[in-house]
Amino acid sequence: EGVGIAVRRPDAGDSKNLLLAVGEGENVTFSLVRFDALQGKVCVMPVPSGTRVETEAGKPSTVAQQYAYAGPGLAAQQLAALLGVRVDHYFSITRDGLIALGEKMGNISLDLTQPELQKIGGLPMGSGSGGKTVLSATSAAELIRGSDAGEEALAPLRAEAYSAFLLAGMDRLNTILPDFLRSNDKSFSTSI
Repeated sequence: EGVGIAVRRPDAGDSKNLLLAVGEGENVTFSLVRFDALQGKVCVMPVPSGTRVETEAGKPSTVAQQYAYAGPGLAAQQLAALLGVRVDHYFSITRDGLIALGEKMGNISLDLTQPELQKIGGLPMGSGSGGKTVLSATSAAELIRGSDAGEEALAPLRAEAYSAFLLAGMDRLNTILPDFLRSNDKSFSTSI
């Protein structure tokens, strides 16, 4: 009886780019997250907070300064102009809020022996098979916070952790994220 019902499949236009800002005050990290329905992938690209953008007045500034000045919407707009990409939404959240959201996604497995992660000093070798380690959101945050490496050195680890948590909760993301957004939690700001 379902004959003739059109089923829309993802196409090249079915993607969303999101600016993720994590932290508070002057200690904020940024990442661009791309959700690509056609490819069935999520990509995370860390953006250094010192990335130079040009203000509407033509003066140089940084993504972090634009964020501090007018919030995540302006930071997303300036970053989109700089990179020439569409940034559909922003999601600004405190570290504790991100940990709470990550805990809802489930535990992740990270391979800390990857070449890009080997450059970060102070990371423990994976305790599982093949150098993999299983982390909760709390332990992932402690791992990132516990390293004395700078923002740029930690960017690959943050990207790997964010990607892993998204993949761990992807099958439930359509309920996890709306439930989190509907909570009376004041740890986030979003245009979603």
